[in-house]
Amino acid sequence: MRRLFAVSVLSLALIPAAVVLAPTEAQACSCIRSPGAVESARDADAVFTAKLLAVADGPQPGPHAMQTKIFTFEVQRTFKGQLDAKINIETADNSAACGRAYGDPDSEWLIYARIDDKGQARDNLCSRTTALADAAADIEALDANADTLDQPNEPPPTTDPGPAEPEPEPIQPEAVDNAPEPAAPSKKGCSVTATDIGGGGLATILGFGLLLSVSRRRRD
Repeated sequence: MRRLFAVSVLSLALIPAAVVLAPTEAQACSCIRSPGAVESARDADAVFTAKLLAVADGPQPGPHAMQTKIFTFEVQRTFKGQLDAKINIETADNSAACGRAYGDPDSEWLIYARIDDKGQARDNLCSRTTALADAAADIEALDANADTLDQPNEPPPTTDPGPAEPEPEPIQPEAVDNAPEPAAPSKKGCSVTATDIGGGGLATILGFGLLLSVSRRRRD
């Protein structure tokens, strides 16, 4: 019983190590959808048909550098670029790194290649390169646009937003018809006017003045 328990514990302890050491599946190459033949040719440095002659391992510049393959082709027809009779195409050694395999010698291809600063032609699975047997439509398009393949692709059209909308006018407050009239200014000082006295007050003053005049005459 103890021996069975010890074996079970040891097995459980080895499970994490097995998970860590287990090889993981390499991720597949992911590419953006290729444009048409003419657009792809304008983006490429060389476009040509060729027959595969040989394949060899590429140079290994360092212990951690990506392994490559060198495919040697015999150029049959050139649509773009200045090429010799033979050309070496370098590509990654495996498809997970987008490396392209051209099959057996004597297979024929329509190749869209890039050329780096050192003059090395390169290709990968993301290019429009295709077997010559399936390239009839591409070749027809390339022939029809042979004079434009050295031109850059036109930028995608931009949508014209049109004239800007005018700024909205500020909303004015509506006038109020029954607005109260402004208050009359307050009267200051001691001056008395007929309006302040009123009709009755004015008669009293006149009567008092008349009696005062009669009284003075009697004294005289």
